[in-house]
Amino acid sequence: MKERPRARRITLLGWVVIGLLLLAVVMVLVPGSFWFENRFNLERRQPALTKEVVGVSAVGRHNIYDRNFEPLAVSLQLVSIYARPLTLGASESTISGLASVLGRQEDDLRRELRKTRSFVWLANKVPAATAEQVAKLGLAGIHFVDEGQRYYPHGGSAAHVIGFQQDDQGLAGLELQYDDLLRGEEMQVDSAAPRRNQGSGHLILNLDLRIQQLVEKKLDGLSRQVSAARAMGLVMDPRTGAVLAMVNRPTYDPNRFWSNDTATRRNALLNTQVYAGELFRLVRLAATLEAGQWEEAEMGDAPVFGDPAVTVMPPAKFKEARPAALHDEGESGWLNVRPNIYTSSELAQLPDPVVDAALVNRLAVRLGFGEEAGLDLPMDGEKPAAGGDLAGFDSAIAPVRLLTGFSRLVNGGRPISPRLLQQVWGGEQPGVGAKPASPAGEVVPRRISTALLDTIGAGTRKGPAAAIFFESVSGPRFTGPDKPGGGGTPEELLVSVDKGAGGDGDGAGKGFQWLMLGMAPYFEPEIVILLILDDSGFDPEKASPVRAAADEMVERILRWHREQPAAPDAARLRKLEAEALLAWQRAEASREAGAAAKVERGAAGRMPNVVGMSLRKALQKMEPCGLRISVVGAGRVVSQHPPAGAEVGKDGCTLELRIDQ
Repeated sequence: MKERPRARRITLLGWVVIGLLLLAVVMVLVPGSFWFENRFNLERRQPALTKEVVGVSAVGRHNIYDRNFEPLAVSLQLVSIYARPLTLGASESTISGLASVLGRQEDDLRRELRKTRSFVWLANKVPAATAEQVAKLGLAGIHFVDEGQRYYPHGGSAAHVIGFQQDDQGLAGLELQYDDLLRGEEMQVDSAAPRRNQGSGHLILNLDLRIQQLVEKKLDGLSRQVSAARAMGLVMDPRTGAVLAMVNRPTYDPNRFWSNDTATRRNALLNTQVYAGELFRLVRLAATLEAGQWEEAEMGDAPVFGDPAVTVMPPAKFKEARPAALHDEGESGWLNVRPNIYTSSELAQLPDPVVDAALVNRLAVRLGFGEEAGLDLPMDGEKPAAGGDLAGFDSAIAPVRLLTGFSRLVNGGRPISPRLLQQVWGGEQPGVGAKPASPAGEVVPRRISTALLDTIGAGTRKGPAAAIFFESVSGPRFTGPDKPGGGGTPEELLVSVDKGAGGDGDGAGKGFQWLMLGMAPYFEPEIVILLILDDSGFDPEKASPVRAAADEMVERILRWHREQPAAPDAARLRKLEAEALLAWQRAEASREAGAAAKVERGAAGRMPNVVGMSLRKALQKMEPCGLRISVVGAGRVVSQHPPAGAEVGKDGCTLELRIDQ
């Protein structure tokens, strides 16, 4: 009778022992899995459990192409591979086969497999073809994870248009504007056509990468030449509103968007204002024509600027209100028509009529000068509001609205709106070169638009491709001493400026805003161009480098725009995607080599303190160290190894994260 309790106690003890053994097994297996699933804080990642994952691929985020199907944003389908050594084993045949396929040293692979019992990463972000080769080895304990990689093949080119994404979430530019269209869904890879989300697909833009990069190159050169702090460019088709190029300088690389601040990533063409200056003479002239005052007013005694041999006199009975000339710079082509405002001779030669300011304001409103940008891009800053009197030379206008309004003036009055997206392509034959239907109605009567073009073309100097360009340069906040950067007499404000690439060294002559507005061909415009140099130098004794750059570009822009894009075929698209993959691999190899070189030279210094930071900020701060970083957990960094201040070596770094409570 006394033995039975002892037997019962032994049975309970046995269960306890068994439970402890099971707990030990779980503790061995689970931490690795937890670490894996939270690697790089990508909680959405779902690791596969068998090698059959290679037969399944995510459609991923759809691509973005220019009008000629040049890839601007590509989703690379990559695979990461890990092993569970307890299941895999570390036989020589296993190590040899894996090393051969993965291109790794057998000794390094053997060491990793034998020192870790739970799991070990074998390869990070390799092409799917490599993963398939590993799968064909038929090894137990090998697992695969789909790794979607968004890649922007052209780096900083058109970065402010394309934007960027993270974890399949658009954060800026078109990636944000059309985020829903760009999202994909998981599908089975077979010979059938991929299954897409309904209503989603690849984006085909009106943007032409050739035109985009040409304008970027010219603006980079101009910025250096006149010491501009910022440069912008916009090219549109005034008949449809198609945006062919949209340039912001300086730019950033969306592949590493976190390396630049918010100000650099902001699209200045959307949320800044420019001073129209003498460009508004075109609006005053159109308002006069529309009001029927062309024949009713009397001719005034206002002086005529420019070379009398080329100056275009207004028609009889046309009253003008030109101010007295302050400066005539002769051969340079610049005329100072108002205090601290210079204009090109092409613009100064046009009639400058007396017209009721209310008429000009009403026309300016119809042209859209007081509206938001109206472009299919998200605003990433404060929404600009039109400033000043829209009838005056000090009108402050968003650049996109300025070019859109000019387009409406010269396109027969059609109420076009600027547009980047041409179509959404789901994989079937796209409507290549399709033009949107012209909107109904007229902002300006066609006869007024035609009369304006006739007046502009009558004697105005033409450039290549029958182009006409107008320039207006406004001095540092010319609107008065109460404005930022303003103040002083007209003579003081007219001090010139750039004496070479770097100016005179003391900042004199900076702060000018240089605008160039043009069209080609002038009699029936197919393209309109706006170039802006902000906070730049300016020398009225020198011929305009902006006009020279425009003359060099315009024929190529017009020729490229007239070309009909070729319909893409599957073979060409596969080739383009393969080229993008190779480019990404080269870029990654170059970046890793550069980081390693920094460590070799000792340039990395000491470990920064990243405790308390988000993972993204911590990785950004530690990037110059050139370390291989391992992440444990999710949330904010709660510990790091090596500690802050430690000398950076070649070994890896472990960041421990904890989910915020």
